[in-house]
Amino acid sequence: MECRFITAEEVERTLVDGKVDARHSTPNARPCPKIALNMGRVRAVWADCADSTRLVTAIDAETNHPCGPC
Repeated sequence: MECRFITAEEVERTLVDGKVDARHSTPNARPCPKIALNMGRVRAVWADCADSTRLVTAIDAETNHPCGPC
């Protein structure tokens, strides 16, 4: 997340205030449906597993930050 200039707080906030992005979600994925949530410039994709919710990826939806190996 650091090389994308996204904080953990911004990512966690997508779970509370984020809007579902159906285009980037895969609700029928098995075993864990993947739900993309947008909050401002941050898009976080979460795996909604039976035993937990896991972060798959987080991106800056507005800027493509060039970064080397993180």
